[in-house]
Amino acid sequence: MNSKLTVYEAPGSTGQRNDDAARFHSSVERLAEAGIDVRCITCRRPSDMDTRGEAWETLSSEGLGSLPLAEYDGVLISSGRYPSDQELADFLSPPDGTLSVDSSKPYPMGNNSEQSCHMSPR
Repeated sequence: MNSKLTVYEAPGSTGQRNDDAARFHSSVERLAEAGIDVRCITCRRPSDMDTRGEAWETLSSEGLGSLPLAEYDGVLISSGRYPSDQELADFLSPPDGTLSVDSSKPYPMGNNSEQSCHMSPR
């Protein structure tokens, strides 16, 4: 399974035990158990990145201090911190109960309520 979420970390981050790193790595383990892959790549320089998306641009311009960087399908979703469980849930749509929060539900549409935009047939 190809992951659309990649997190670029500073060297030694996987062994880091600050609250945010510990929470994130625990969440990644729970996602893996649910069959959802999150790639974590250690970066010492921009050339360690395997793509040239927004994370690469950020690391190239701001340096290692911008790590960790989370990129979903080439779009930067967090910089200088690990993605929250809510961000992981919203982007990856794991089964409810996998993370500390469930995916945010979209605003209900087509539920017999008047919609704000009406299109008349031609």
